[in-house]
Amino acid sequence: MSQPVADKTDARTSERTAEVRHIVDGAELGVVGSICASTSSEVRSELTQAIGAGEGDLVVHLSEAEVWDATGLGVIVGAHRRAAAEGRRLVVADASPRLRRLMCATKLDRHLEVERELTQFVPLAATA
Repeated sequence: MSQPVADKTDARTSERTAEVRHIVDGAELGVVGSICASTSSEVRSELTQAIGAGEGDLVVHLSEAEVWDATGLGVIVGAHRRAAAEGRRLVVADASPRLRRLMCATKLDRHLEVERELTQFVPLAATA
């Protein structure tokens, strides 16, 4: 079930939007759209809800997500910290090459679990 996290806007505005899709409640979700200052509170809320709703790894698919600013990256880091505090692990799956480069440049790849290749990760929903 997908949860819209920002109002859709027309082409005349520059506001970005994001949608969080719950693939397996509390265990796997995907983000589509921009994770940035204008969508951060809603995306953060959805991630926090998913962290509290499950156990073990929380897999976050980011192949259709764009991280536009430091706030967006902060949302991912914050979710990682919240998951760790709950005894869980946040796994970033399907990160775009741009996001992987950004994580390497900021050395976040040393702290976050990042699936490096799209082909090595099988979504939990596909195995159920």
